[in-house]
Amino acid sequence: MRICGAALISLLLLCLSGCAAMQKPWGKCAIGGALIGGAATGIAGGVMANNEVFGDDPDDGTRAAAIAGGVASGAILGALAGHLLCDGEAPPPVVAEPPPPPPAPPAPLEVLTGNHFAFNSASLTPGAIAELSDTLDSLRNDPELRIRIEGYTDSVGSDAYNLRLSERRADAVKRYLVSEGIAADRIQTRGFGEASPVADNDTETGRARNRRVEVHRAP
Repeated sequence: MRICGAALISLLLLCLSGCAAMQKPWGKCAIGGALIGGAATGIAGGVMANNEVFGDDPDDGTRAAAIAGGVASGAILGALAGHLLCDGEAPPPVVAEPPPPPPAPPAPLEVLTGNHFAFNSASLTPGAIAELSDTLDSLRNDPELRIRIEGYTDSVGSDAYNLRLSERRADAVKRYLVSEGIAADRIQTRGFGEASPVADNDTETGRARNRRVEVHRAP
């Protein structure tokens, strides 16, 4: 009996080591193996007790202990065997996909830079009027199209002055489009002053790019 017990312990440790290495999820095979193993060894324990393996004429307590020991050891070994033989491998960890980047804002329909206005003025130059021809055609060809005109300046001058100048330039573009037959309620205007520069205000080239009016589709 000591030899059987040692063998049982060795087998149990071997199965536990295998299970820890394989890291598989416990499933139906382990449950089925435990039921079958427990039933088989429980019966075997009872038979051994009745056949006086545990001594002459064993009492009820000895028989019960033999059956219980058989059920416990058989259930453990059956569960481990079933788990190792046919339970599935652990599924790979689920890696959350990173959220997609926000969509880029749509490009403006038109951008009029500083050279399309007279110096320190909201008056449109002939070049600005020519540049607006595509926007004018789009508005004429699509009666549902509405636009938003945004004015910007460079950083030279006070904030209050630049804000007002950006508003005047946006309004100048609107007045021109309305004079060409576009309904005023299809056009929104707003001035942002020196906010949202698109270039470096430390250079003349950069400041010229920041002095601009953008025409966008309105929702």
